[in-house]
Amino acid sequence: MSIARTVKPIRCHYTFTLKEADMTEKKLGEQISSPASNVPCSDGLLWWIKWFPAGDRDIYKDHVTVVLFVNKPVRAVISIGVNGSQAFWTYCHTFTSYLLNVGLCVAPHTTLLPLFRDGKLSLSCTVVFDVLVPFAFLKPSMFIACQHVPTDMELVMESGTVSVHKHFLSMLSPVFHVMFGHDTAESKFGKVKITDFDLETVSVAISFCYGHELKDVPVTVCINLLRFADKYDIKSIFAELEHIPYLNLSIETFFTVTRYAYDCSKNGLLTECAHFFGSYLHQIKSMPEFTDLPTVLVVHLLKTAFGLVSSFDVLRFACQHGCDVVVEFLEKPFLEALSVVDFCPAVSYAWEYSRDELKKTCAMFLSANRVEVTKLKDFHNLSAVAVCGVLKAAYDLENPGE
Repeated sequence: MSIARTVKPIRCHYTFTLKEADMTEKKLGEQISSPASNVPCSDGLLWWIKWFPAGDRDIYKDHVTVVLFVNKPVRAVISIGVNGSQAFWTYCHTFTSYLLNVGLCVAPHTTLLPLFRDGKLSLSCTVVFDVLVPFAFLKPSMFIACQHVPTDMELVMESGTVSVHKHFLSMLSPVFHVMFGHDTAESKFGKVKITDFDLETVSVAISFCYGHELKDVPVTVCINLLRFADKYDIKSIFAELEHIPYLNLSIETFFTVTRYAYDCSKNGLLTECAHFFGSYLHQIKSMPEFTDLPTVLVVHLLKTAFGLVSSFDVLRFACQHGCDVVVEFLEKPFLEALSVVDFCPAVSYAWEYSRDELKKTCAMFLSANRVEVTKLKDFHNLSAVAVCGVLKAAYDLENPGE
């Protein structure tokens, strides 16, 4: 039985600026080329354009010629617009293995000259490729399916609203379903006030769920979508986007991704962030955003990245690498209330790294618990410097006049 061949239209864009001076200064046949771009879901299909400000051959002298190139056979619909306007030229073409380029546009200089602004003209090229995909790639658009039904609910943010179908939200989210299933203000008045997400995040999230075609979305917006999905338990967003933080973890996105993983308890992702942190410790801790991370999160990252177990392991590492905020955070409970269990590790650390305040705390604890402390095996295993130091400090406290 023959399997149906299916295609998915993939829309690609490229905009370039044509300089008025190029039409006279460039020679006939002299070209400018865009970089080759990958067509998503296409298994290696590349496309690029070349434009010839003075024409590409004798018959097109004093014309601007634009040519589209691909690296393999494909069917495409191509259009060109000027200065952000609607396409003034559209063409459908099937590329074959014998001819992998096609002339898109041949426009005389006299036609284009009145359109220049400050010596420049913006030309936008849009290409819709028919890419062969498995049947599973084809999914009906909910937006198209719902066009005949008016919206009956508004999501209200500080800077605007997003109109939606109430029952669609109920299907998307158990949280909204419960909210609308009772005699609530939201259900009665058809409005849901959202204060912890901005208009862009909510608008993109709803558009994505409806099946709208979205342009490239920044990583920060994708992370906000995942936060929105986490709050409202929208599984369809997770199913499609949960891989994005892993694929886009970089020094630039580290703080955004890590805070999301921490705030939303994504433990697997948080472990990935910790390993990344370990690889780029010095770059990351020197960035201003580092001081905005919760200190307990930084401690977790350090423990996971470097296999540190105890608080004193982390303190030693933090002292060695200048993580002052971690040192202050972890020393505080020992300064406030030292225990017998922590005494020997605290003495060892305090004298090794010259932590004066902690030295005083250790001396006070020894003075108050001398018999119990001196019976500890770990006390006798301390370095001579540490033992002598804490004994001397305790003596000085007990004999302030000497």
